[in-house]
Amino acid sequence: LAQRRSSDPQALVTELHAIEGAEGKQWRYEQARVWLADNDTGQHYSEVVGLLQRSLKLYPKDKALRLLLASAYEQAGDLQLAISSYRTAYSQSPDDLAVIVPMVNMLQKAGESAEADRVLRRASEQKLTHPALARLKLAGDLRQQRYGPVTDAVEYAFGRNPENIKTGLFLARLKVEQREFDEADLLLKQLEKLDPNSLDLGAVYMDLFKGQGRFTDMLARSDRLVASCETARSYWMRAEARAFCGEIEGAIQDYEQAIHLDPNLVDVYVSRSKFYQKGGRYENALVDINRAQALSPEDMYIRSLAIEFLLNSPEQSSRQAAGQRLEMALKEAPDDPRLLFLKAQGLAQEGTRPSVETAEQILSKIVTAHPAEERAWHLRTRLMLNRGQSG
Repeated sequence: LAQRRSSDPQALVTELHAIEGAEGKQWRYEQARVWLADNDTGQHYSEVVGLLQRSLKLYPKDKALRLLLASAYEQAGDLQLAISSYRTAYSQSPDDLAVIVPMVNMLQKAGESAEADRVLRRASEQKLTHPALARLKLAGDLRQQRYGPVTDAVEYAFGRNPENIKTGLFLARLKVEQREFDEADLLLKQLEKLDPNSLDLGAVYMDLFKGQGRFTDMLARSDRLVASCETARSYWMRAEARAFCGEIEGAIQDYEQAIHLDPNLVDVYVSRSKFYQKGGRYENALVDINRAQALSPEDMYIRSLAIEFLLNSPEQSSRQAAGQRLEMALKEAPDDPRLLFLKAQGLAQEGTRPSVETAEQILSKIVTAHPAEERAWHLRTRLMLNRGQSG
């Protein structure tokens, strides 16, 4: 079967259909696989879903059908439908790594960290092992800023291969995040001997200098990066350094040069939109974040940032549009912490007792599932203090 799939997959579907008849399971499964492998998945999306849903009505416990349906939803960006399918498969096969790994990956992608952690914890209790589980566990710890276990694992890996620059830089970044600046500095000096002109090395150095308040060193390092490697990324990095240090005109010039060198680099538009937003240039910020969204339409972080910019716009029409976009985005990702925070922030700004109470409930949900969400903690604390003073 595997050989037939690779040689002429559509012919295999036709042959299976002739053998099984219209209600056959295998031909439906293979047809869905063929369409999903097509570069233009959207062309056959409704047909794929229809085939698999009809088969699942006849074979509701078929794991392969359920996982393929989840994959179809995921490819189409329907994250909540994908998660629902994975949950059903998980309820039927809670110890199956073929279910657990993609399910946890999808939960983390959708921002549902608490459930992802529960699934990983149960897998550990059942002594289920797989390299992907270890990576997902580290990703979850990193997302929740539980740096201790991540640092231990990365230090062990780097100790076994101290010439692995990628692992060393990851460890240095963790040290910076934990404000262990001296250790980070020593590690970066060690790594610099291996690749002195690395942009990744320069990026961690600049984060270190920013954390230490060494702004002159930060600018000097960014100048050195551009001198050694005139790329969109090096100019973007210097633009951020100049913006942070108050060199506004220089930052604008570097952003322009970065975009000139690579007009499709999404991160540059995101970075410059934040720069403009901070400087009160709302229209410029919206133009850039909309460009970023056009280049990466499925990125929920960019969507949430665009909504936030609209909410902060001085134009009432923009704020109204933001509310509509927020509701649409929440339908697609109802547990996304960034979107939930924006919803809570809007309710808090309304100032009525019911809206503030609802905002507090949403914020409690965020900080329970995502304890590292500082903005949610701050707003929740402020609302509780205000309530205590007024009560």
